[in-house]
Amino acid sequence: MKISRRLNTPQLCAAAAALSFLADRISKGSLALFGCRAHFNGGISFGLFSGAGAAVTGFSAGAAAALVVAAFALLRRRESDKLFSCGLGLAIGGALGNSADRLLFGCVKDWIFVPFSHLVLKGGLWINIADISLCAGAAVVVLDLLRAAKRG
Repeated sequence: MKISRRLNTPQLCAAAAALSFLADRISKGSLALFGCRAHFNGGISFGLFSGAGAAVTGFSAGAAAALVVAAFALLRRRESDKLFSCGLGLAIGGALGNSADRLLFGCVKDWIFVPFSHLVLKGGLWINIADISLCAGAAVVVLDLLRAAKRG
């Protein structure tokens, strides 16, 4: 008897979101265990609007909520596209991971230093698993949309 079953696209999206969210939360919670240093970003990307505090938190939470609503509305129309739903899930998990930081701490905890970024940005670029998930998810969605447009 075969127990496994195939996930439909909303379930696949939710699973990708949950996995990326959990990976982000676990990695941020484990920093002290591995002696990693954290950088706290009170702004949006690259520290923009870092003095805005509650406005940035509200914007971030609102954007994450809008992404979730839009994703499931899109998935209802694109039922068969697994790649698209995985990309959306990664983006949602990343957005929720950073939003959770903002709601809990008022800033995002970044812990991965991007090598040589200090040559371009003062202080360098610090990221986290949520940032990686968000960017990778957005890239997968864009590539899938381009692929679909090419097919006609």
